[in-house]
Amino acid sequence: MVNINLKKILYYSFTIIVLVLIIINVFLYFDNKKVLEVYNVNADVNITNNKTAFKLTNDSTLHFGSIKNTFSSNRFIKIKNTYPFDIKVFLTHNGKSWVYIDNSSFLLKPNESKTITLTVNPYNETLGFYEWNFTVLIKKN
Repeated sequence: MVNINLKKILYYSFTIIVLVLIIINVFLYFDNKKVLEVYNVNADVNITNNKTAFKLTNDSTLHFGSIKNTFSSNRFIKIKNTYPFDIKVFLTHNGKSWVYIDNSSFLLKPNESKTITLTVNPYNETLGFYEWNFTVLIKKN
């Protein structure tokens, strides 16, 4: 009788230890994949039929200027990893289908940087002023 109870106690103890180790590993895994930074960048473009111009301001909006709907416009952003570990970068936007990101997800090693091209190419789009946001999400890899 004592032998059976000891076996049960050992079995349940081992099972509890394994479950606790699994839970700890799951928490450590998800903690390592956590979001480090999120940047939301406002952007705009004025589509016109008579002029092309830059818009230079000191605000935080990424201006693509005034362009004809048969032209395109590019802006560049540089992202640098200042962390002592690898990071994963994701870029998205909520703009029209003619807003492009040349590389929307990539890995950066410590002290590595990458320049990303953001393009608007509003071919035959209705004239007007358009606004949207770019989002940059940085996660621990």
